[in-house]
Order: sequence, then structure tokens, then C-alpha cells
Amino acid sequence: MRKLVPIAAFLAATSVSAGDFDTVDVKLSATSGAWTLEHVVDGTDIKVKKGFSLLKSETSAGIPMSVAWSAEDGTSSVSVAGGIDVMGLGITETVTWTEGGEWSTDVEAAYSMFGVDMTATPSFDLDEMEYDGISLGASYDIALGDRLTITPSVTAPWDEDGDRSDISTMLKVNVSF
Repeated sequence: MRKLVPIAAFLAATSVSAGDFDTVDVKLSATSGAWTLEHVVDGTDIKVKKGFSLLKSETSAGIPMSVAWSAEDGTSSVSVAGGIDVMGLGITETVTWTEGGEWSTDVEAAYSMFGVDMTATPSFDLDEMEYDGISLGASYDIALGDRLTITPSVTAPWDEDGDRSDISTMLKVNVSF
């Protein structure tokens, strides 16, 4: 019953401002061990990611890291991410190289409260050394058994001039093997 309250709040919030949503995407994800495969339905986006821990020991979980390859709208990219968690606040740095020689980085700050994950992700163009904007997001994991998770999310991006782009929503379906 307690899981229904955040779901109802999310649905009410999204239905009230549904006119602002430009995109509503569905992402399918399959996870096996440290490997993840993601695909956005009705799109050409695909991502393969491998997670691992750096400096892992018997007394420490190490530093969570990942390496990923993705293709979005016909453009390939490779990214490396690493992060730390301090008192519930997760900080993750992702550096991405895109086909054509473009380098960029995102620094995500994430915090979870009452089961809702909130993120703030500023983006930077490393080639031009410029600020590219920020995205604010919220999501909530709904576990439907041990192997199936559904995650509704909403993201509001702002560009480098402070102008808000269209808010997008996503429903992610993850199956673990």
C-alpha cells in the first residue's frame, strides 16, 4: 500500500502538466550481472554498459565505475563513468567521446528521499570548455518481483542560456537475469 502513494503522486503530477511533455518514451533494459543492455522503443537508441568496482577489497566496495557504448540517431559514443556516495548523496562523473571527435562531461548529483530518486546533472563541452546546461530529474523504482522493475521518470532540461526545453517522461522496464 505504501508504494501506491508515491505512484499516485507521480501520476497526478504528470497528468496535471501533461501539456508540457514533448516526449514520452519507453526504455527496455536487460541486466545480467554487471552487464546492461538498453533500448528506447520507437527509436534507434541502444546502449551496452559494463559496471565494475575499482580498488575493491574485503572491507570496501570500492569505487563504482562503468564503461558504455551507445548509438543514438546514428551517432556512436563511448563513455566512462565513476562515482562516490557520501552520506546518501551520489556524485557521478561521466566523460563521453562521440563519433566525430566531440568530448563532453556530465556531473550527476543524485539523492534519494522517500523512495524518489532526484538528480541534477550539469553538462559541459570539453572541446570548447563551455557549459551546456543542466537537467533536473526525478524517478521512482517499482519492484514487481525479484527480476522485474518499472521506473517512471520525468526530466526537465535547461540550456546554457537558462531556457527550459521540453519536459520529457520515460517509463523504463528492467528485467534482471
